Amino acid sequence: MALKDPSPKIKSPSFNDFFNSMEGNETVSFINEFIILNHMVRVSYSHVMQELTHEIEVETSIFNRLFPEKGERMVMKRLFQIEAISSALMTSEELSAFCLSFEGYLEDLPKKLVGYKTEDINRFYKNVINADDQYFQDLWIFPNPDTFTEIEKYERSLIEKIQDQNIRFTRKLFNEITKFRQLYGKLYNKYKHSLPLFLSFGEPEHVSAELEKDKECLEIVVVFDDPNNLLRKPRIFILARAQGEG
Repeated sequence: MALKDPSPKIKSPSFNDFFNSMEGNETVSFINEFIILNHMVRVSYSHVMQELTHEIEVETSIFNRLFPEKGERMVMKRLFQIEAISSALMTSEELSAFCLSFEGYLEDLPKKLVGYKTEDINRFYKNVINADDQYFQDLWIFPNPDTFTEIEKYERSLIEKIQDQNIRFTRKLFNEITKFRQLYGKLYNKYKHSLPLFLSFGEPEHVSAELEKDKECLEIVVVFDDPNNLLRKPRIFILARAQGEG
């Protein structure tokens, strides 16, 4: 099923009535708080996970006291990295939920934004990579430059150029997010719902040179790492035991 028109729609007689109403003010406030708070939380959390990943390798850090065995510290390091990946996946869900919430009426946006289902998110990313330019133009709420009658031709051309750049950027962004989700989706779901089932992933496709030298590390992780594919950075580390290790 194709994506629906994301152009803003209202139940009120006019947008002026909507924005002057209590419901309209609450909706705008909710959207504003959602964007600011989510951005702040995700950025801060990802930064903390990165710092913890680096800190756990410092000999004088508290991690050496909490986890005296190297294997335990390696497990925690992988968990921090998986947490960072999971946070990015959750951000992708929130982004798609935000876009999907505009398929309905603005009055219902808060309810749709917090009540999305997993299948809705999957449907969005399945279809957005094939969406036409008009979808992204409506998503950005870009007006048709031809409707601007009191501007010069070069000004209209500049507006069209800026709109086109934003549309192409948005399309590329969603394409990259879709690839990211395809690569890390199974890891995210396993981590979120059933951590022990990481064992079912089997043999690694690629093992980084760094880990190839570390037998102790290879006993506790299975690594999917392709240095030729930028989308595999950060590397995927899956908690598990090497074959024959239990």
